[in-house]
Amino acid sequence: MVEDKPEVKKAGGVKYTPAYIVEYIVQNTMAPLLEGKTQPEAAALRVLDPACGSGSFLIVAYQHLLDWHKEWYMQNLVPLIEGGRMSEIKRLLPAAPATGKKGRSREPELPIYLGRSEEWKLTTTERKRILLNSIYGVDIDRQAVEVTKLSLLLKVLEGENEETISKQLKLFAERALPDLSRNIKS
Repeated sequence: MVEDKPEVKKAGGVKYTPAYIVEYIVQNTMAPLLEGKTQPEAAALRVLDPACGSGSFLIVAYQHLLDWHKEWYMQNLVPLIEGGRMSEIKRLLPAAPATGKKGRSREPELPIYLGRSEEWKLTTTERKRILLNSIYGVDIDRQAVEVTKLSLLLKVLEGENEETISKQLKLFAERALPDLSRNIKS
């Protein structure tokens, strides 16, 4: 039998899901949903945790989506990049966001790049796009919501360094971190 410590009861009945259970649930729900999908089909997937707490499910779900997108791009986009078949690449890219006063969309950028270690990586812009497009959470605890937002923002920057971020910021004139106020709410 599991008993709550008195301090947990005072905290409003907060329950933490063990990491191995979170991994199991995310793997067994998202993997079947993404199997055989194209990138545009995967972009239609939305993940909502209606009691997100500190965000453990959302962080694992976001990582699963990052891994899936990286793998999909490596299988479908990288061969075209390496073959110099740029005209075929555009149809595989995520839709470019509208920018500017007249809502014109800018030229889409590659969502993946070859890092210093000769390993393909998702760009920060692509990591932000996936987060803002697919991850949603709600909780009654405002502090937990802030923890979730911070954890997801740190996940966006994971593996980045000053050089890669400043290069992308200068190149695309955008913020390093997205605003999650529409995705994660109290």
